[in-house]
Amino acid sequence: RVPVPSPDQQSSLLSECAENHAPHVMLIDEISNAREAMGCASAKHRGIRLIAGAQGGLRTLLDKPELRSIVGGVNTSTAYGKPPRTVAQRAGAPVFDVIVELCAGTTGEAAENGIDGGNGGLGNGNGGGGGGGARALRVVRDSAAAVDAVLRGGSYAAELRTRQMATGALVLAATTN
Repeated sequence: RVPVPSPDQQSSLLSECAENHAPHVMLIDEISNAREAMGCASAKHRGIRLIAGAQGGLRTLLDKPELRSIVGGVNTSTAYGKPPRTVAQRAGAPVFDVIVELCAGTTGEAAENGIDGGNGGLGNGNGGGGGGGARALRVVRDSAAAVDAVLRGGSYAAELRTRQMATGALVLAATTN
């Protein structure tokens, strides 16, 4: 365990731990800038399992240039034709193979979302607002396919897992987002 003395030191500690301590797993409280995103990519390339949190769902992460690299990054190119158009494509492999979005209530609307490293685990987050007597997780098992679908303007497959607070029952449903 390596505590982070202040948030502005997280990216340098992330790199230091990956390079000098050879961990098997790293838990990252929240990825919030490009340096931390690059540190996560570096750690994954070293074979370290990652579990991390980030603000926003998959679509929000794609809209944030500083965090795009954790879901593979985005390249744009011009497709010539009549009329010519700009096409967005995933630039590389996502750092995280699986995405777990924490949702509030039973509607599945994401409040604060977690990202899960490719070998299991749950990202950090609190889910907010909502009500409805349940908490839900939206599990995206193939982040690369989901990113590709979003960049094409489509929806992506996910599994909605809802815990009914009154009974404790877990309800699973396939969904698209």
